Amino acid sequence: MTTYPLANGPDDQPAGSADTPRTAQPSSDWGRLGEFSLLAAIGLFVIALAYNRARMVQPGAAALRWLGVFLICAPLSFRLFSSTAPRRERIGLVLVAGLSIYLLRLLYSPLEFQFADELQHWRTMRDIIETGHLYKLNHILPISPYYPGLESATSAVIDLTGLDIFAGSVAVMASARVLFVLALYLFYERASGSSRIAGIASLLYMTNPHYQSFAAMFIYQSLALPLTALALMGLAHLRSAAHGSRTALRLALLTILVAVIVTHHLTSYIALVFLALWALTSLFFSEITGVIDKLLLAVNRVRLIGPLIHRFLPWDEDQHQAERQSRDASLLWSTLLAFTVILSWIAYIAPLTARYLGDPMSEAGMELIRMITADASVDQIYSAPSGPAWERLISFASVGIVSLWLLLGIWRLWRRGHNNDPLAIALGIGALGYHGSIALRLTSSGAEFTARAWPFLFLAVAIGLAVGANDTAASLRREWMCKWLFPALTVILFAASVTAGWPPAWGRLPGPFLVSASERSIGPEGVEAARWAGGTLSPSNRLATNFTNHILMGAYGGQDPVFGLGAVFFAPEYGADEQEALRYMDVHYLVVDLRLAGSLPLRGVYFDPTEPGANQHVAPMDLAALDKFDGLPQVDRLFDSGNIAVYEVDSTW
Repeated sequence: MTTYPLANGPDDQPAGSADTPRTAQPSSDWGRLGEFSLLAAIGLFVIALAYNRARMVQPGAAALRWLGVFLICAPLSFRLFSSTAPRRERIGLVLVAGLSIYLLRLLYSPLEFQFADELQHWRTMRDIIETGHLYKLNHILPISPYYPGLESATSAVIDLTGLDIFAGSVAVMASARVLFVLALYLFYERASGSSRIAGIASLLYMTNPHYQSFAAMFIYQSLALPLTALALMGLAHLRSAAHGSRTALRLALLTILVAVIVTHHLTSYIALVFLALWALTSLFFSEITGVIDKLLLAVNRVRLIGPLIHRFLPWDEDQHQAERQSRDASLLWSTLLAFTVILSWIAYIAPLTARYLGDPMSEAGMELIRMITADASVDQIYSAPSGPAWERLISFASVGIVSLWLLLGIWRLWRRGHNNDPLAIALGIGALGYHGSIALRLTSSGAEFTARAWPFLFLAVAIGLAVGANDTAASLRREWMCKWLFPALTVILFAASVTAGWPPAWGRLPGPFLVSASERSIGPEGVEAARWAGGTLSPSNRLATNFTNHILMGAYGGQDPVFGLGAVFFAPEYGADEQEALRYMDVHYLVVDLRLAGSLPLRGVYFDPTEPGANQHVAPMDLAALDKFDGLPQVDRLFDSGNIAVYEVDSTW
């Protein structure tokens, strides 16, 4: 039985779509790409103005940023849903969208890293360059050295070009973004057989809340995701590739899958789950197809009517059986290979992974059980998005929009899957994971985990939404739905990706120092203090400090900061208990930031969740408690910037 592409199901596209044009379009036609690229460039310029106004503490910065985001996303949404854009234009438009959103984050801090996650990987990158070896312990992100794919690729670029770490990382991340956009588009096009659906799905993928932030940062997920999209594209292409080219393609897929596994843990696990799902659905359909093959073969052999049927429905059992076996074998060996390498990597290289991922997941599961059994209320566990009321409304509305729209898309994918396309069924089942993630997102521990998982879930969610929009408009013969309704909903989803994503409202714009506010807490004074430590102190000293300086001292300072000593800083006096705590943790240096006494911590904690009053502070830290180390005989002040002081403590008393 013939395997049809997803697009060959019923109700494929509205009349007059780009894939079935009324008039032939030349292959070199870029359509209106120039006009929409100009609008995106204007949007980026407006965002740059907004960031500059925010740095100078001038009014109107937030409104300007929203205007810039609208100028980028709204025109592209309406154009990609259009039935008149040619294929080349669609490819150009999704590239413009992807790179514009990447530059939106880069403009926030165009000269150096300012996001904690990036600085954590900066430390691993620095260790590899300085030592020439992998797997050196990174105290500010212990799991990072055991997944060195990103840092290995970046160090190669730095060696070849002579760029510094920041410039080299920008080159790698920009290249990864281009690869991601193109691979995802081609995967969706191969899966759907439609350039229109591919363009819409690629754009809808960009509405996931982390695409503007974490997916654009110098972190391992930002490279692993493009590699995963490339692997999916290769597997989709393998289904119809010429027999002679399959061996080379399989070797390339082997290399890409291994690269994903050594780059990011969670990406490789979710990729494995989807490959297994795809393989199982393929095997299921192969069994059904085998039965139908035998029936058709039996009919073809019947005298009198057999030759007549064979004339209109020729059937070669051996050929079709070979095609099925080749398709199923490719998926099976890919799944088994990924499973074997993942287990081997965890067992021999990264045994820390099980605890790193298992602890937050088990905690989130326990919180969900407590909420279901009424041991804790939703208010006690769930933290609503920050920002003004209208932003929270958009965030909640987007969940409803995606949930309902996706149900429509999953139904359409299921109807297409009846044409014997296991990929359509696998994508539909994968998209259902979005609804399951909503429940886990209600827990405080699961909220971050599910937000990090959405970039993977949206690989299936995006094409579900695209197929739902396309097929619904076609079956109802309502082209206005793709012309106005669904593009407008997409613009709302882009707005929600800002309101529900990272950073929160208080960190969305650069500006003056804020207490315990992630990137808004990282500034010149803290960076210079860390660089002083890196140039003056010996490397890898154990020190205690607040969260922001923990990251800076570990990255730029080359030190090994520790958590769990917040009580030492909160204590009104430096007594025997505080001394014993430092001795037990083998801490030799303290970094004190007097600015912590200026306000409440926006992240809920000054140091870490073990500090006194964590996530329940009602008053800022006591300045006298922070200043208590001055003048003590067993404590030497080595550095003082006015706000930040570095003390050496005697660990032998």
